[in-house]
Amino acid sequence: MMAATESEIIYYWSEAAVPPPHHYEYEVRIQGDGRGEIRFWPDYPGGETPCWQISFSVAAEDVQGLFRLMRTRGLFTTPWRAAEEPPVGGSSEWITVRAEGRVVEVPACLPPEQQEAMSRIYQAVRGLVPVAIWTELEKRRRAYTRF
Repeated sequence: MMAATESEIIYYWSEAAVPPPHHYEYEVRIQGDGRGEIRFWPDYPGGETPCWQISFSVAAEDVQGLFRLMRTRGLFTTPWRAAEEPPVGGSSEWITVRAEGRVVEVPACLPPEQQEAMSRIYQAVRGLVPVAIWTELEKRRRAYTRF
């Protein structure tokens, strides 16, 4: 297994293709040593859209627990594939994990039989971002969409 400092999780979430100001996107990065960062775009990235970055720390046991969940859910052993007929509309999420001597890229729009395994992992990654940060980002987003 790779040293904890060499591990990295990059999770990305994007709201459905909707008109501004209802669209937003974010990326969560968690390093094996517990350093975390969220980057949040309150609209489609680029141009005048700001990118809010907030760093946070994740306890070592929580990082280890996430990797245990990933192993249990087959992240490192499943041949992930995109759905043959991706759904139209709706949000999307995907993840890249660098650990255990390899890089695993799970595409957005998985087939139904693979979605359940990843939904638990995605929920766990989002859960490592402190609630206070989610609250702050939502507050900023509401203020951004008002002008």
